Amino acid sequence: MVKNSNKLKRADRRAPDPGLQLDYEPSPSSSASITADPYKPYQHSQPAQSQPKKRASGAALGKAARAKKAKAIERAEKTNQKFVVNKAKAQRKKLMKS
Repeated sequence: MVKNSNKLKRADRRAPDPGLQLDYEPSPSSSASITADPYKPYQHSQPAQSQPKKRASGAALGKAARAKKAKAIERAEKTNQKFVVNKAKAQRKKLMKS
């Protein structure tokens, strides 16, 4: 059950008391000198999100996903090993020529 104080807080957030509002009328001379920027909707309501959230890599994975990940790592290691071997061969070849 919701506490009474929380109900009051929510009610204040939804519609604040009308007694707290200020009756402010800008003078016409001050508003004429200020150049107004064009209206930009959602400027303050939404935070800037440059990248979507990614799932944590440590999250629980199913058997199929774990197997797939293990195969991908194995493939990457084999490819890396091939590059290392080829690089060593190229260096030996280079030394033989010089």
